[in-house]
Amino acid sequence: MVDGVGPLVRGIFPEYLLTLSTDSKELYIGPIDWTWGSDDTQINGKLDAAKALYLLRCNQVEILIREASALIERALTDVMKYDQLNVERFKVLTEFAQYHRTHEQELVEQADPAYWDGLATEADLSAQAKSSSNLHQAEIVDRYAWAVKKFLEASNVAYGKDDIARQTTDGDAATTTATSHQYSAQVSANNLENLSNIARRDYEARARAHQLRRQYIVQETIGIKLNEVMRPGGALNYNEQMREIGGRALNDFLEVVARLNAIDVGLRGIFFVEDSEIPEIDKELAESRTRVEGAVNWLRKVANTFSRATMDEQEFIVRLTLEPQAPGQLLAELKGGYILTFASDLLAKVQKSRLRGISATGESLDGDAWIEIEIRSPEQVLSSFKITLPSVMCRLGRVSSSASLNVRDVVGGRPILNRSPVGDWIVRALRHDRGDKISRLHLDFHLAFCQE
Repeated sequence: MVDGVGPLVRGIFPEYLLTLSTDSKELYIGPIDWTWGSDDTQINGKLDAAKALYLLRCNQVEILIREASALIERALTDVMKYDQLNVERFKVLTEFAQYHRTHEQELVEQADPAYWDGLATEADLSAQAKSSSNLHQAEIVDRYAWAVKKFLEASNVAYGKDDIARQTTDGDAATTTATSHQYSAQVSANNLENLSNIARRDYEARARAHQLRRQYIVQETIGIKLNEVMRPGGALNYNEQMREIGGRALNDFLEVVARLNAIDVGLRGIFFVEDSEIPEIDKELAESRTRVEGAVNWLRKVANTFSRATMDEQEFIVRLTLEPQAPGQLLAELKGGYILTFASDLLAKVQKSRLRGISATGESLDGDAWIEIEIRSPEQVLSSFKITLPSVMCRLGRVSSSASLNVRDVVGGRPILNRSPVGDWIVRALRHDRGDKISRLHLDFHLAFCQE
């Protein structure tokens, strides 16, 4: 009856509800992530393909946590909507199952004369029995009257017409009359009961006709509902709605998974958080009712871990100055690409230092003269994860002298956020306005650190 509705969960189709026992351990309704593939292997294949998507951006931990949190909350909303639709779908499908089984039972009843016509047949047989009983009673009364008559005749012969014979005759006549009245009353009662049985038989026949009509009305109603369940765009087409929700949730979740792995690597490789403080992602996902809820749990734990890891941080600035290798030639050297080394001993007194941004000042520039420079970072190797973060570029568009009223730009953003400043930086001049008088260029590295 429900063929074509599509699978409910893995290997479970609507018609299977008709054969599943009440103590079956099979799921009638499955979690949202079961719409993401035919089995866990297929789902995990999709997730594994997304894991490496943002690994080279593992330095952007706090941003990735914010983005993943927003995405996972949106996916969690989809889970709740999916669960609601799943319950409604289950109610409709069990209604179909109940109708199917009830209809089968009705057909059995209709094919069973002892049940379907039993009451009407019983009423008819009862009426026939009463009629037969009445005829038998009439015969008994007639025989009794005949016997009384013979007794009277014998009494007249034996005793003549004395008073005793007359009294006997009167008594017997009275007995005959009483018996006749009793019989008449019994016949009348039996006739009424017979009429009652006939009415009962007629009622049962009409009741069966009306019952068949009600069954047809229920069948029509179920047909309308089933059509709405199967019709594309139907209000009761829960499978269609749930597939849409499941697809949206999967798209969000793939983005979440990509960020989870980048966050995990960033916390360990850049923030140096102990492994014991970070829950295992795959274990969290596997042990939760749905993978989405598992990711919610993991992110909330990790957000607390990140807060603890950064609550004692301070910020400071390390300034490096670029001097011309030939007098008056700094601008030319910058145009060719100036290599500036950030030595590791500059961070000897601090722990877990991380870059937050870069600003620059050009000395000996007149008034509002300016230079636009491009700064390219060194690569960063995370040896424990066999990951090399690529060199990234940031640009300062209005480098001017310290005497200028121009605001000092602090740039870098996501690409250089939390990276190590140690290594060789390439500084290149692009455009300028009266920048030929520049004699020195100060680069300020804005860093976060923990005190030893």
